[in-house]
Parts: sequence; C-alpha cells; structure tokens
Amino acid sequence: MYTEQVEKDVIVACLHDEIFLSDVYQLLSPNHFTKLPFKWIYWAIKEYFRQYAEIPTKSVLTNELSRSKKVPDKKKLLYKKMVEELLVTKPVSKRYSHDQIVEYVADVSFIQALEKVGEEVESGNIEKARKLMSSQILSMDKDKGYKITNWLKTFEDRQAERKRRKLHPQNFFFIPSPYSKLNKIIDGIQGGEIASVTAVTTAGKSIMLHDWGANAIVDEIDTVHFTIENTEWQTNQRYDSRVLGIPYDIFKRFEFTKRQLEQVKRNIQALRKMIGERLMIVKSPQDGTDVLLLEKALRELEMKGFYAKFILLDYADLMSPVKKYESFRMSQSGVYWDIKAWMVDRNLPMLTATQAKAEYGIPDKRGRILIPTAEAGSESYWKGRILDMMFTLYQTTKQKFQGITTCHMAKNRDGPRGLEIYLKEDFGNMRFLEM
Repeated sequence: MYTEQVEKDVIVACLHDEIFLSDVYQLLSPNHFTKLPFKWIYWAIKEYFRQYAEIPTKSVLTNELSRSKKVPDKKKLLYKKMVEELLVTKPVSKRYSHDQIVEYVADVSFIQALEKVGEEVESGNIEKARKLMSSQILSMDKDKGYKITNWLKTFEDRQAERKRRKLHPQNFFFIPSPYSKLNKIIDGIQGGEIASVTAVTTAGKSIMLHDWGANAIVDEIDTVHFTIENTEWQTNQRYDSRVLGIPYDIFKRFEFTKRQLEQVKRNIQALRKMIGERLMIVKSPQDGTDVLLLEKALRELEMKGFYAKFILLDYADLMSPVKKYESFRMSQSGVYWDIKAWMVDRNLPMLTATQAKAEYGIPDKRGRILIPTAEAGSESYWKGRILDMMFTLYQTTKQKFQGITTCHMAKNRDGPRGLEIYLKEDFGNMRFLEM
C-alpha cells in the first residue's frame, strides 16, 4: 500500500507548493495519514491555510506546536525536528496530480473503513458493520454521475476559498480580453469556462482568437493554440504578423525591407528575453479530432515541461464527439459537452470559435443585420446553453464598407450581457483595433 515516503512527500508538497495545497486541502484530512506527526502537521497546515489563505511558515508551525494540547509535551521536540526537516526537504517521488490525490484519499478511506468494519464484527455489531460496508461501497462508486454538497455545512469552506482567491489572484486568474472596453464589461475567462467567438464565415473569428492568444503570451500566460481548420504554418505565420507588427502578406511572400528585417530581429530577441516560450501550436486533423486526442497532446507537452494556462481551439465545430450520436445536431452538442467537461476537469479557460447561421450575415433592404444571440450557433442550439460566454460578431452594410465590426456580448453566465463594443478591422496585421 502507500509507504511512509508517499505521506511525507504529500506533506512536503503542501509546505512548498501553494497551488498544490489549494487543490488538495479540501480533499485530504489529517486522518488520511497514518503517522501521528504527519497527522498533526497536516492539520496545522490545513487550518492555517483555511484561515489566512497562505502556507504557514516555520515560526507559525513551531508557535502552534508550543501551544498545542493535541501533542504531548514529551513529543513536541520530535515534532519540531520533523517540521524543520520537512521544510528543507524536496519530494522523492513524482509530483502528485489532483487525480492521484483523489485516488489516494479513496484508497486510504477504504482501508480505514475496512478496519472499522472489522472492529464492529469483532464486537458482534453485525448490522452496524453491514451499514458501514454499504456506505463505503456507495462512496466508492466513481461513476454515479452526481455530487452532493451540504450547503450550510460547507459555507465556511466557501468563505475561506473566496478569501484565498481574493488574496492570491495569481493562482485564480482570469484570462483578460485584448480589448480594454470589453474588459470593463467582463473579468475575463476563468478556469473551467468556455467562451466562443460566434460569427458567419469571413467575419474574423480565427483572427480574434489570435488577438486573445497574442495578448495572453505578452501577459506571460502559457498558451496552447489547437488548430483544426488552418495549417500549423498558417497559424504560426498569423502570430508572426500579429505579435511582431509586420503585415501578414510580407511574411507570406518574404518581401521585407531591410528596416523591417531589423525590426523583426530586435522584437524576437526582446520576446525571448522578456517572456520566453509561452505559445505552443498543435495542429490536429480535421477528421477524427476529439477531446481524447487533444488531451493526449497536452500530456505530451507536460512531459516536456510545458503546462498550459489557456486553451485556444480553432475550432470546436470541426471536432468529433467521444460518444457517437445518430444525428449531426446531437454530435455537435456532444462536442461541446465533451470540451466543457474537459475544461472543468483540467480547470483551464478555453476560447473557441463557433459558426453562426447564415441568416446572421445577410443584411435586410435597409442594411440592418439580425443581431446574433446565444441561439445563433448553427446546427445545434445546445452550443449556446453549454457555453459560459459568447461573443458574437456582426456588421451592418454601412459597417462593412467602413471596416467596422460590432462585438456583442450575447451570453455571460456569470455577469452582464447584451453590451457591445466596436472594433476596426486590421486583418492585414491579423488583428482587431479598438475604436
């Protein structure tokens, strides 16, 4: 079963990695450790983190130990030495993921439950032993498909979590948009959320994804851009233009002036020095791409040391669902259910593009356009239900001649919606400009 070294490594990770601790402190309890000093040390870490939203220091732990009535006085020196040792120790085994901790907790809970069942059987309490066993078997069912939460009992935990997010926004950041006026409407896209740029063909959906991606990497956010529609060459070349500020066609035809070549060289050197390698492009096939394939690519990147903080997907409408459906409409819904579950499981923010129905791109006789709403997604209205945010792009006849696009906040599950901003097309440089 789990060795003492595994328990020690988990404690060490909690003392050194705030993100790891924030991920597991509501899963792990002191009773999941077999060694008594580990039980107390983890209890002290967890309680301090819950109250102050930060990892306790050496002085905090030693002061708590000196006051503690849970630890016998004759054992306090031993506990103090263990705390000091753990604070300067690095984990021996590999870094544990959220899923591994869930499995660890489940295994330990099962063993402890079996021990309690055995005690009840030895005491002759067969009925109580049977109930304990039934309860444990039910809790082991990972595929039951639902989760029960006691609202009142867990209120303090939510308050502690909200406080922690307030004090440590760097661990719970939103991906801001590249447009300042839009950022006044929304905080951005956060972990577990999916946003979509929805519009008809040629409206600039992919270009807006590049706008978000360029903004993210300049903000030093590690980004993975999955491209299904365009080639990896086209996608990389669009970033060349967007980030380096040189028109796309110049890159495409390699028609640089001497001054432009010098500018490109300076900018690339500056980017390497200032932000480093923050963007990975993953080209996925148009036939047969599903979330399992994309997850495989993310894991390969992680094996190479690159951990994504933001996912761009160009675009979800071209994917296949993991589960097969008879109708195309349900298959499209299945894709969005899949990517939503994937982002929730990964706790990552995603921006994708969605094709709008053709009628949202056809002006009437007066040049007016039907404003794309959350139901504008073609083939399946379920897209609008599953998405957390939807930015729709549209142009009146007059705007088309002026090169202006309206960005409409069609859906915002956790904030205001219905507001609009105006953007100037600069597709030669693969971007939209604020007006």
